[in-house]
Amino acid sequence: MDVLSWDIIIKEDAEKTLNILLEEFCNINENTKIYFWLDLEKKEYTIFEKLIYDIAAFHFNRLGLDINDRGYFVECWTHYRFCSNYSLHIDVDEPEYKKNKQLFLPFLTTLTYFNNIKNPTMILNVTEDQYSKNEYQNCDTYFSFPKMLKHVAFEGNKYYHGAINYFGDTEGKNDRYILGMNLWKRPLAFVEKYNFNIYNNHDFRFKQLFYINKHYSIFMFKQCDEIKTIKVNHTIMSQLEDGEKQHDFFKVALKLSKKRFHKEYKDLIKESDLIENTTFKIRHEPLVDINL
Repeated sequence: MDVLSWDIIIKEDAEKTLNILLEEFCNINENTKIYFWLDLEKKEYTIFEKLIYDIAAFHFNRLGLDINDRGYFVECWTHYRFCSNYSLHIDVDEPEYKKNKQLFLPFLTTLTYFNNIKNPTMILNVTEDQYSKNEYQNCDTYFSFPKMLKHVAFEGNKYYHGAINYFGDTEGKNDRYILGMNLWKRPLAFVEKYNFNIYNNHDFRFKQLFYINKHYSIFMFKQCDEIKTIKVNHTIMSQLEDGEKQHDFFKVALKLSKKRFHKEYKDLIKESDLIENTTFKIRHEPLVDINL
């Protein structure tokens, strides 16, 4: 499994552009998740839409795909909230699965953070198949701690992940400001196109700089420093009980969430470690018999 990360660099007028991004982000969020498609055929975007477009175009180019192919779709969601629960999941078309038992998956998941906090995204190198075969005990685990305009990409359609309260902060501190994106080869029935109109919003302060040509260059992506690897030589993940094997991804997510693995990892990452690194990989290695 690859967890890749970049710093998004604003190429000009960085402070003002960031303020515009944050203001639009907060305007479309009222302590809830907002789901929407990006309209890839528009010629002008808000700066927030432009960021989404540039992120998508960056990954389409990286993967050798044509973003102008009408068979592709960019799903987005935003939220700012305190990470009070612990819920692992994979990204799927849930309504379609619940209704027709058909499993449709995006081909890439990305997260972009809009603040610096201590509540990370945990990504388990665990698939449904590994879980059902009881082959997941020593899989690697990644922790991505949010940093302003840090961008992360991974296979959220395959590996279980979720936001966690790693250091046990109390509510009211360390709310997560997140832009999530899934890239699809099919539309989702329950998602509509983004239609936020700044001219109908009297609270927005930057109307004169709001719309911009989709091809104008504002953002660039700089590969983040190497992930810090922490090695452990014991099995942290406990074995499954007999009869606990699952083949339904909803049930697997529930079982994994109940195990709360991050509590067993808690002493491995210190708050002081976040000064130099924001992404960590816990690598499991076999026990070594020192008497050999």
